[in-house]
Amino acid sequence: MRPLVFVSTWYGPETVGGAENLCRRLAEECCRAGQQVTVYTTTSRGYTFPWFDPYYPEGVQEWNGVPVHRFPICRWQEASFWGEWLDLLRKLPVFAPEEVAHLLEMPQSDELYRAIARNREAFFVFFIYSHNLTFWGSQIAPERSFLLPCLHDEPYAYHSGTAWLMERVPWLLCLSEPERELALRLYRVPPEQAFLVGMGVDTHWRGDAERFRSRHGIGEPFLLYVGRRDSSKNVPQLLEYFCAYKRRHPGHLRLLLVGPGEIAIPPEGAGQILDLGVLDEQDKQDAYAAATLLVQPSPLESFSIVLMEAWLQGTPALVNARCAVTTFHCRHSHGGLYYRGYGEFEACLDYLLARPALRERMGAAGRTYVLHHHTWPAVVERLIRAVEAKERALSSGYVSHR
Repeated sequence: MRPLVFVSTWYGPETVGGAENLCRRLAEECCRAGQQVTVYTTTSRGYTFPWFDPYYPEGVQEWNGVPVHRFPICRWQEASFWGEWLDLLRKLPVFAPEEVAHLLEMPQSDELYRAIARNREAFFVFFIYSHNLTFWGSQIAPERSFLLPCLHDEPYAYHSGTAWLMERVPWLLCLSEPERELALRLYRVPPEQAFLVGMGVDTHWRGDAERFRSRHGIGEPFLLYVGRRDSSKNVPQLLEYFCAYKRRHPGHLRLLLVGPGEIAIPPEGAGQILDLGVLDEQDKQDAYAAATLLVQPSPLESFSIVLMEAWLQGTPALVNARCAVTTFHCRHSHGGLYYRGYGEFEACLDYLLARPALRERMGAAGRTYVLHHHTWPAVVERLIRAVEAKERALSSGYVSHR
């Protein structure tokens, strides 16, 4: 099988984010399985840090068994590569001004584009459909490219530029069935070229609930949120709902926040909402094990690694019903409930908090679901099948792209 090159704007030991974590872990697991994988990325640190500040050193390093090529970042107006590849630019249709602004705002890398152009053998896997490196880099060798889009039902998904990208590189690696269904509904992608690959979860972690409670001095039942603290993850609404619930149901229930970023705790949540910031991996796993429920309020997820991690520790979940992906996981695993609006949020909490035996069964069902569908060996096997299918198509002279 051909070598693979994973292309991600951000990649590294101090880079956080679900898609970035997926890229890193999938690269490592493919290498462990004997597949030749290289990563092309930039020197930038991550989405929540200054985009155009170099953080990692340029050059080639091996990290956890994966060769990582880091290229210098630049802005669009500094990128000379496309002046030498005008034939590619001439193929672009006319996009709305706001779409053009989006396509030019994030980091570029002239040297990374040149590396793609020089590599005449590998298959490329581009991570995150809304990133500049994905849109521009995949134009260079579309017949040898996959998109792992992490697609959400969000405004970017309906841009004409996104549709053009998906139809020019119509070989998709999807993390969930709802993501795949969304892509097939929105874009002219042949169904046989949209592969359900999924995402793996590290299954060796064992959380210790008592250790977490002792370390952080928490004896009360608590809801747990893990992830970024921003509006796209719907965290402000979670704080609003929790405070409303506490007004109507005074008691010992608390809400713990774990993850990067800052968010203002409402005054009425003081002492009831605890912000623990970023925890080390074992402490995070202990938090999952100790939690009464994981709450995942995000309406825009293509997989939700935190949901799977909580289920591995036997903790049931409460998710936003507006998210097709997390709702799909809950329905098929029987590991959680879902709410639409505050009334259902309150009703679900009342129902689950009053039934500890049910919570235990739901947590166990979630764990079974993860172990059956989302181990890394299973994900790598599905990825290899997708690559083999594209290789057969390329050998036969048929690879669909515009």
